[in-house]
Amino acid sequence: MKKFYLLCCLFLATSSILFGQAVLKNVYIASGGSFSNPDDFVVIRKVDPETYSFASIDTIYTQAVNDLLIYGDRMFVAAMDSLVAYDLNTGDRYAAIDASNANKLSMVNDHLWLSRQGGVSGPPADGIFLKVFNPLDLSLVKDVEGIADDAVFVSHYADSVYVTVPGNWAATEGRLAVLDLATYTVQRIVNLGAEAVGIFNIHPIGNRFWITCKTPYMGTTGVFVDFDPVNAEYDLYTYDSVFSFGAGTDPDHGQSVLVCNNEIMTYRFADGIFTALAPDPGSTNWITWSSAAWERGSMSVWGCYTDYYSFGTCAVYNSFGIQQASFDVGIAPEALAFHYENASLTDEVLPDLLTNSFPNPCSGYLVVESSTPCVARLMNAYGALVRTFQVNQSTRIITDVLSPGLYFLQMTGNGQKSMTKIIIK
Repeated sequence: MKKFYLLCCLFLATSSILFGQAVLKNVYIASGGSFSNPDDFVVIRKVDPETYSFASIDTIYTQAVNDLLIYGDRMFVAAMDSLVAYDLNTGDRYAAIDASNANKLSMVNDHLWLSRQGGVSGPPADGIFLKVFNPLDLSLVKDVEGIADDAVFVSHYADSVYVTVPGNWAATEGRLAVLDLATYTVQRIVNLGAEAVGIFNIHPIGNRFWITCKTPYMGTTGVFVDFDPVNAEYDLYTYDSVFSFGAGTDPDHGQSVLVCNNEIMTYRFADGIFTALAPDPGSTNWITWSSAAWERGSMSVWGCYTDYYSFGTCAVYNSFGIQQASFDVGIAPEALAFHYENASLTDEVLPDLLTNSFPNPCSGYLVVESSTPCVARLMNAYGALVRTFQVNQSTRIITDVLSPGLYFLQMTGNGQKSMTKIIIK
């Protein structure tokens, strides 16, 4: 298995770029209501993170909610057969369209991506499992052809878009669809095999992806995928646990957050240790976590649990697993997201910086080149900063004073980034 400190370093190296100073304004939670009640519809609530008071801001007249995404000062809700957009500065709904077979939402390349899934009537009638929209008015940008089964989340690296494709409930393999970023056309389908069944949340970590796979019904194994898009290589990490879904990443501490064995847990990349943050809310009584997300500003986890027919509760836990709040949010609260004061803070991958480092492996010296002036940070295998230096076009640094081993070179400049693995002999 690949050493876990690789991902730990990549998390630490990118945290200051992607997350900055996060000041939380509001939390938005969408509850689907009791599906058995035809008069119980999707309700969106705005929560004050200081007082935990909340107010209902809108109702979408459909029976279930699939996802809620906030990007800057815009919010998008996928609800069964609808896609709705809101201006969070005014609180107004500014666009809404029919969107049957809705699944999950992602924002890549300043476009809104809606994955689709099969329903009670089967797959989407048009056979399209991924659609791309203009977030300004929800006009259709592209029907993505070439994905033949249920899709989930979207991310990108370099000039390619990556889509997790778990397929329907009967699928036996996990796949990644790889699209051209310029044309949004499928270039290839990467089959990750039977162990990656239930492939779901995808998180960009430096120049890699960390993917959480949902354990199939009645399954007993949880799987992470560490995918290298540069070399199209991957490693699988398998545990005797039931994974429900990923709940975000905590870059400051080199860990991911997920629902595991019906508890909200952190998973530390450096040593593969799971630590419980929030307990099982009552799985013996069919009460489960329906949504959860890591809030990077306060370093807390927000999670909603429900029995899907009589109640729904949101609970907030700090990074030590101590409960901070608990309040009612309606039946089946299956989507939540955070709205930050700095609307420019997003989790999208920064554009790649054209760099070169040689020789690699190196002994005695390392030459670092960059296409634009940048700051370079050399970190050891445990994420500790070893050296910081400026690179204009080409810089040579002496390495014979450094201990042999694995290092990571992070370079940032002009809104771009790169991450390179360096071996010092």
